[in-house]
Amino acid sequence: MPGSVRTMQMLSAGVGLIGFIFMLVAICTNYWLTGSASVHSGLWRVCTSNLCDNLRIGSDRKYENYEMVRGFGVLAVCISFLAIVLSFISFIASVCNSRRFKIGPSVFATLYLLAALFGLTCIGLFTSIVNSKNSDMGRAWGYSFILGWVAFPLMLFSGVIMTYAELKMN
Repeated sequence: MPGSVRTMQMLSAGVGLIGFIFMLVAICTNYWLTGSASVHSGLWRVCTSNLCDNLRIGSDRKYENYEMVRGFGVLAVCISFLAIVLSFISFIASVCNSRRFKIGPSVFATLYLLAALFGLTCIGLFTSIVNSKNSDMGRAWGYSFILGWVAFPLMLFSGVIMTYAELKMN
């Protein structure tokens, strides 16, 4: 594998790792929406003044589409994790001159682009749900929501780098 392709693969894996961490933190934390100082909610829990309650899907009309947001978010995290693991395995195999785990950049590009698509769908659906007429008014976006939006271009950038690496190899 040429040195420049290895460099692009490591850059892509590093940026993808940052995107994965941001999306994982976004999905796991409860600060997608914030209200007053003691009110915040996420995809899984709603917290008011140090008392958190599980977000029960279906019990309230405004939360009826959260299953899709959760699902696409979890898919984005899982696929980006798979891409990172395969990237590092392939990089280590190429450094050790092992042909056993040789995986082309197009596989990584596809995985990173799929993770970006699922992440975009997750964040976009949440934005749509919150901005619909069934949402709580007077709430602001929390850091979890912002991390989700930052994770999308990072994963997209990783996919674009690997697409370029594939084109450079051929």
